[in-house]
Amino acid sequence: MSVRQIAGRRPVQRRMVRQALAEPAGPLPRNGEPGQRRLSAPSQNVLDKLAGEPLTIWEIWTTVTDAHDPDASYAAIRDYIRSRRLAGQPGSPLQG
Repeated sequence: MSVRQIAGRRPVQRRMVRQALAEPAGPLPRNGEPGQRRLSAPSQNVLDKLAGEPLTIWEIWTTVTDAHDPDASYAAIRDYIRSRRLAGQPGSPLQG
């Protein structure tokens, strides 16, 4: 079966079919793992203080990006605050 016929049967380009035939072991692993979000140490200190206050994630994110770390992503702050708030709940397995 030709490369053109294989590509015609599947919604892929002929280049991808050639690559798959040349590398039978599969594609190379991606760089980094999805979901890795890093915050700087000063940002974490500020977030630790703000996690206990009755603020929404959006309010915390705007406070942190305006005053402390303009490069902090919303997703990173959301995940960090969620973990801190869960750790602070009574009866939580994360609370020591």
